[in-house]
Amino acid sequence: MQAYAVDPAASRVEVKVGRAGLLKMAGHEHTVVAEGFSGEVLVDQESAARSSVRVVFLASALRVADKEAVDDIPKVQATMESEKVLDVGRFPEIRFSSTSVSERKHEGDQWELTVVGDFELHGVKRALTVPLRVVLAPDSLTAEGTVRFPQKDFGIEPVSVGGVVKVKDELEIALRIVARRTP
Repeated sequence: MQAYAVDPAASRVEVKVGRAGLLKMAGHEHTVVAEGFSGEVLVDQESAARSSVRVVFLASALRVADKEAVDDIPKVQATMESEKVLDVGRFPEIRFSSTSVSERKHEGDQWELTVVGDFELHGVKRALTVPLRVVLAPDSLTAEGTVRFPQKDFGIEPVSVGGVVKVKDELEIALRIVARRTP
């Protein structure tokens, strides 16, 4: 078993927040990036099933990174952090801890895995399945994947402006996690 520490500076986690509603074309899609997170990956190269991952994100370190409507960023950021959405005062951390890892494909230093785990957001814990492509290098690993889920599953009601422009319920998280081998 080899341990790896997540390197947030080399990693990228983006949340795509879509728009919905009757006048959705009047609204903007948002991109939120995770800046403050840590984690550990334990890798068993002989049996992926014995591997595990744990990642913790600081809810207050999620940042709106829109390229459009830059003037709206402070307002969107404040709404995201408020009791209406993440409620960072009550729920300061977002956590993922794997409960199972299964191998779909393995060739050399590359794996296609399905990682199932407990995802805790907004005080609600639910199972989440994350398909990943993982590459092992001598001193690091890189995992990439995309996962989608409804906000409502975690007790978050999508924000609405006048009932005609609202945030889409489904969130998409695109991730590229780089972890460094630890002694």
